[in-house]
Amino acid sequence: MTEEKQRISPFTETIYCQVKAVRESAEGYVTYVFRNLMDGTYRMVTKLPNWSIPYLAVGDKGYMKYVEALAGQDTWYDRDSEKYVTYRYDGQYLVDWIFSAYEKDEKGNILPSERKRER
Repeated sequence: MTEEKQRISPFTETIYCQVKAVRESAEGYVTYVFRNLMDGTYRMVTKLPNWSIPYLAVGDKGYMKYVEALAGQDTWYDRDSEKYVTYRYDGQYLVDWIFSAYEKDEKGNILPSERKRER
């Protein structure tokens, strides 16, 4: 009887943040620096080339979900093999992004959106 590898979920978090810097590689990886607008901390997170997440520009605000994966320990699902595979590299990876529907000023008044979205 073969023992199946137990799935280990990587740490995930969703934060309200703003894009502060962007770097794109020739291979399609995009590295973002986000400022958490709730506590002022920064996160450097990579968007993998095959993940369908919209392009983000400096200044964009929204809700970002990311995973913090440890190589050799955390796993991801490979739909081609239908198995969980361990990450080969440590990293923080962008999983999802939702643009803010609106902004508020310090008094709580709703402000118009600074950037229009193409649909």
